[in-house]
Amino acid sequence: MESIYFRDSDKHYWLYDLFEWSCGDAHTCMPGHDNLQMYEDVVKRFKHKPWLSVVKGSVPDSFSKGFPDKIAFAYIDMNSPAPESGALIKILPRLSDGGITVLDDYGWWGYSSQKRVLDPIAADYDVYILELPTVQ
Repeated sequence: MESIYFRDSDKHYWLYDLFEWSCGDAHTCMPGHDNLQMYEDVVKRFKHKPWLSVVKGSVPDSFSKGFPDKIAFAYIDMNSPAPESGALIKILPRLSDGGITVLDDYGWWGYSSQKRVLDPIAADYDVYILELPTVQ
């Protein structure tokens, strides 16, 4: 955000996350989930950045709380096929010409279930996914 100077542009940055984990959830438990105030802490961290919106909730359902008309860059990293495919379906029709979507863990064998659901979505939108050696 600092390199792009969002403050001086008409760009807006959106951050979507559950900000929680419960036993049995499909998504990966991360050490940050031990912080029951994670959402509030993130909102507080970015409160002086009006060009950033922090949205709590499941993806893609939380997109109903605010979602851009045009998307230049999207980084999808949820380690779960359902929200990642749901996000990609919503993002691709709004992706700007020359826009980029990064699919984290796309080429990682342990997350091959994402690849299996994301490839047909990309094909439906006539988009090609470039798999990098870094597994994105």
